[in-house]
Amino acid sequence: MCLGLLGGASALIVAVVGAGWRGRVSVGVGVSPDELKQLQFGYLVLSGVLLGFFTGIVYPVLAAAAADHSPRSGFAGSVGTVRFWRDVGYAMGLPTAALADASSTETALVFVACLMLVAGAAVFAGYAEASRGG
Repeated sequence: MCLGLLGGASALIVAVVGAGWRGRVSVGVGVSPDELKQLQFGYLVLSGVLLGFFTGIVYPVLAAAAADHSPRSGFAGSVGTVRFWRDVGYAMGLPTAALADASSTETALVFVACLMLVAGAAVFAGYAEASRGG
């Protein structure tokens, strides 16, 4: 689960560094505008593939981890909590879009990447695999 969160954050950083800031940070220095557009598009495709891959790693594990770590009497509440926070994450698109409108798309992507890095570090520090005896 930690790998998926950290990998997703790295995918957003690839998008920002590769395609953001009009290509000034990436290898787009000293190339023609057409080549720069192709490089930026390539970075965005790479970022999309990485983000999709790492989201695919994390998404199915979240509910399973909550179910494994909850007592049988609290199973429904644990899975419901995971779903609630998942839905809150969907709703966070509005403030992130407002941040992008107020500053820049790159700033919003860096902000989301930092949040994912913090979440990945918290999972890494606090997650312990449940042991099932029997």
